[in-house]
This record gives sequence, C-alpha cells and structure tokens, in this order.
Amino acid sequence: MSALTQMNDIPIETLVDVPRQWKLKVQVDPRGPDTTDFYLNKEDHTLVNLLRMELHKNENVKFAAYRVPHPTQHQAILKIQTAPSGREGGEVVPSPEDALRAAVKSCLAVVDDFETKLREAAAAAYIQ
Repeated sequence: MSALTQMNDIPIETLVDVPRQWKLKVQVDPRGPDTTDFYLNKEDHTLVNLLRMELHKNENVKFAAYRVPHPTQHQAILKIQTAPSGREGGEVVPSPEDALRAAVKSCLAVVDDFETKLREAAAAAYIQ
C-alpha cells in the first residue's frame, strides 16, 4: 500500500475497477428529457474533463459540466443538456446519451490517431 493511501485513509478498492460493480449510471433530469446526469464510478477529472471539452464542440450541446463531489469518493458527475428534442435547423438533435456516445467515439479516434503517429515516429527513429 502506498503512503498516499495510508496517509489519507483511502481504501484501495475505491481506486480500482471491481467486477460486477457499476461504471456508469444514467439519471434523466426530472425537469426535462434533454438534460441528463451521468455518474461515472472510479473516475476523476482526467476523463470527465476530456469528455466535457469534446461535448462543447457539439453545437447541439447547450450545457456540459461536471463535478467531483469529494476527492476520496472517486466518482464524477457529468451533466449534459442538449437542444430540445426534435429538429433544429433541419437536423435531428441528439439526446444527451447520443451526444456522450459521439464524444467518446471522437476521443477514441484521437487516441487511435495518436497511437498510429507515435508508432510511425518510433519506427522512423529506430530505423535511423
């Protein structure tokens, strides 16, 4: 056990994914179907801030923010609000769930591109 977990009395189980434990909970805001809270278990600012930034690139996302209730809980809450359901400007407006899926897909594409370029650079450096 590291000094950090001993000093702060953080159980190691709260930091690592455990089989059959929830990773994502979805709670639709009772004030309207276009706002949803996503509870991410065992996540912190690193992932959630990346998703928030990616969501802000979507013009149909009206609001995207997150909070970490307490540093020792290792849970983040991402709130997403999209434009009212239906059509806006002739296109179908995605739900908050669809907007999150698109953001995750976009982030994974960036990771794949980075990995490809890194391998190419490593191969070129090795050859020279």
